[in-house]
Amino acid sequence: MIPSWILLVLWLTSMMMALHHLNAGSVHRQRCLAHGASHVEVRQLTGRRPAREPRQRARPVVTRNRGILGQPFSVVCGLTVVTVVAGVAIGAVAATYALLRPMVASRNERRSTDLAIRRELSEVTDLFTVALAAGHNVTTATREVSSRSNGVLSSVLNDCVEQTGRGRLLAEALDEVVDQCGPVVRPLIGALVASERWGVPIVASLRQVSDDIRIAQRRQAEATARRLPVTMLFPLVVCILPAFGLLTVVPVLIDSLQSLRI
Repeated sequence: MIPSWILLVLWLTSMMMALHHLNAGSVHRQRCLAHGASHVEVRQLTGRRPAREPRQRARPVVTRNRGILGQPFSVVCGLTVVTVVAGVAIGAVAATYALLRPMVASRNERRSTDLAIRRELSEVTDLFTVALAAGHNVTTATREVSSRSNGVLSSVLNDCVEQTGRGRLLAEALDEVVDQCGPVVRPLIGALVASERWGVPIVASLRQVSDDIRIAQRRQAEATARRLPVTMLFPLVVCILPAFGLLTVVPVLIDSLQSLRI
């Protein structure tokens, strides 16, 4: 990140160079006008071009403005204040960005992970339903589902299977899945834990859980579709409408001004 004092020095240097360039241009124009004034006056009085006179060295025109040091004190002070304020503002923006960047990145990562789990949850629930209806128990069904699907939830279930291989109970390992993946997996994990601990029939419960998950996904998709016009409003106003105005309104306006000789 560029320090703020370097930005201040660069800003002040550019302002000084711009003012010096403007002053040099004004001195050059004044010299040209002073040198050509006699020829214009002779032509206006006599009506003919004057005879060519031998070249003489142009007398320098003394002006009050000589570089940045000749500017009024108020202008220099104003430019200094603007430079300092701009540097402070840039530094504040850079510091705020540096502080908020980890938080924004963490929030975006959690959001993407939650979205991936929501998309995967319906497929995992259907796989559990098929495996348990085919005669598997919860342990073997968890092993088969975790080996046949890819995603965040499948990797967490695979970790649960590995923990059971080291002697841990599957129900205890599944209780931690909710903490890792969020409350969206609670209905599925609750049904699996209830069947593993107390032998509760699970196939009908999983079918109901699958239906609820699909309904929730449909509602989420509808809510996203309703927010789409509001999301598209900013690029429409900032990008498309100015381009439309440049292609349609500006040519007509230019032709009208040229016809009116403005």
